[in-house]
Amino acid sequence: MNNNWLARFWGVIIRPQTYLNLAYLFLAFPLGVVYFVFFVTGLALGFPLIIVWVGLIILAVVFAAAWALTIFERQMAIWLLKVDIGPLGDPSDPNDDIWQRFKRYIGNPVTWKGLVFLLLKFPLGTFSFTLGTSLVVTGLALVFSPLMLLFFPNAQVHFFNLEVHPAVAVAFGFVLGVLLVPISLHIMNGLAYVYGQIARILLGKLEPAKAMTPAVVPPAPAAPAAVEVPAPVNAEPVTEEPKVVEMPAASPEEAVATEPEQSLDELFPATLDESAPSEPPAQS
Repeated sequence: MNNNWLARFWGVIIRPQTYLNLAYLFLAFPLGVVYFVFFVTGLALGFPLIIVWVGLIILAVVFAAAWALTIFERQMAIWLLKVDIGPLGDPSDPNDDIWQRFKRYIGNPVTWKGLVFLLLKFPLGTFSFTLGTSLVVTGLALVFSPLMLLFFPNAQVHFFNLEVHPAVAVAFGFVLGVLLVPISLHIMNGLAYVYGQIARILLGKLEPAKAMTPAVVPPAPAAPAAVEVPAPVNAEPVTEEPKVVEMPAASPEEAVATEPEQSLDELFPATLDESAPSEPPAQS
């Protein structure tokens, strides 16, 4: 926060717009003197001489010059002060004759506001020139005051009837000048802003402020509707009963034929004597 404040305070010295503002303010005084002398003389001669028709020619020249100077001042404010100034009036029709153009010129508010601005240029220029020379020139003189010791090494400095050493006075003046220069530039920038607003009001057509309408945001494409799949019903599992295949009943003859035949050994088992092995005859 502190660094930003210091940067803005000292940055005014290296800002190009500062010197454009100073150029506009210091040019306002000589231009204001020229405008004041020209218009006071022209209007003072034109209106009394209307009765001899010479005054009409003088007034025509004065108002034509006023329109040209209004355009010049408008462009200078745009170039130097970077002010956004509205148009001079409604666009004209190229098919209009001289009388219609004259009526449009007389009915244009910028015609009279521009004349007021040109007459105000003299007091505004006088004030800006006086303030600029008092602050900026004084600050620069204090900044370069150490050079005084090179040319006047034995100079005597008195401050409220007190004699001050030249080195002390020069050091104090240098510090004061270093602070006074950026302060003076900030003041002149503020004055240039005020002059720019005066130029914006008097040198152009004031367009009505446009109503702030909320931005229309196109609706987002609707997402496709989700298809709800019905949940499966938890039905009890159906167990299929085993199918019993009924065989046709067999006939008595088939039943007899299917019975297993018993072997002869099972029907007539061997006797115990036959089954026992015979002992061999004893040998003598």
